[in-house]
Amino acid sequence: MAHLSKLLVFLLPILFIVGCERSVSHQANEKLILAREVRKAVALQLKKEKELYPCGTGGQMMHEIKMLALSFNYYKPTDIQQGRELLITAIAEFMAAVNADTRIRPYLSNYPFEPQNIQIEIFLRNLDGSNFAPGKLCVLSAIGGVLEYDVENSEGNRLEAVF
Repeated sequence: MAHLSKLLVFLLPILFIVGCERSVSHQANEKLILAREVRKAVALQLKKEKELYPCGTGGQMMHEIKMLALSFNYYKPTDIQQGRELLITAIAEFMAAVNADTRIRPYLSNYPFEPQNIQIEIFLRNLDGSNFAPGKLCVLSAIGGVLEYDVENSEGNRLEAVF
């Protein structure tokens, strides 16, 4: 009997810790799955509507979801006004999808999700995947609620913000 009580004293804390870890692990997995689902739905919608081809995802969600990111390739030359429309559309659709999904809300750092919680990068390329000539817009980004438009410098070795 004494041996059994010693065994229980040893095993009960371990079982408690393992049980707690599974709960935390389940929440982390659910958070990641929901974030992936939202990003995928938005990426497919933007591909269909705006010819933005998804090429990357990201996020900041260690404890809670603070930021979600999508990256795209766009195979048409564009100017700042057209680029702004692409960025604003992508941000609006991404925010709407996150805010409409009631399952993800408990994991958000803030609700409603706002433009500073969304990161969008659009890489402008030729159809063969090569970069446009230096001086042409090559990257459009929305990071932290700030829109930026970049060109390659004349040497083709560095990006410079033009607006």
